[in-house]
Amino acid sequence: MRLCAVARGGKTAALATYPASRRAMQAAAGIGRAIPDPGRPEAPRRLTSSVARCHRCPTHCPETASLPQQLSLHSPVGDLTISADGGAIVAIDWGWVTEQTKMPLLVEARRQLHDYFDGKRSDFALALAPAGTDYQRRVWQALCAIPPGSTRTYADIARAVGGSPRAVGGANGRNPIPIVIPCHRVVATGGIGGYSGGDGLPTKRFLLALERAEDAATDLFAARDGAGSPAACRPPSS
Repeated sequence: MRLCAVARGGKTAALATYPASRRAMQAAAGIGRAIPDPGRPEAPRRLTSSVARCHRCPTHCPETASLPQQLSLHSPVGDLTISADGGAIVAIDWGWVTEQTKMPLLVEARRQLHDYFDGKRSDFALALAPAGTDYQRRVWQALCAIPPGSTRTYADIARAVGGSPRAVGGANGRNPIPIVIPCHRVVATGGIGGYSGGDGLPTKRFLLALERAEDAATDLFAARDGAGSPAACRPPSS
């Protein structure tokens, strides 16, 4: 299943730099990682087996077909690794892999992510093929329809696709392509909800602030950490 749009061609750019305003937003959101200096990039770090054996995507499992091709990038929310298989993006995971494949689709996805974090774009034009149940895919399709700078509650998504807010939270938790499929835009009725990607809630606040282009958004739900709310996107567990 392909969500959102079709990938455009493009050339890779040098390691993106992040303006002072992005640095301020990162600090306000409480994200602990420093933004990499493009002149002195961090040494590549090997991901744990979680990317190669992601429980959310069957193409990552050694029992199935060959492993997906992968390309990593630095970002304000930590190192990210993009995985592609069959001509589509199948996963984005936190971490860095040692074996990098600069195929056109992955290079274009990396470029679009750099543009996103630089504030040059707010959505993505990529071929996506997330593995999941029919219900999960309906939820993920609904997430792609949330405009940048806006949020929806778990209950809003449940009314749109069926099921319960808890079921929507479960589908969010199985989202294999966070950021591009924007599960960070789903919040609880009375708070920001959950987020286990990157540094957790600080990462979610940073992404919301980035899309709203205002530092105040980082404090939107600062008083409420969403205890007891459904789980949102989470990185793979080993």
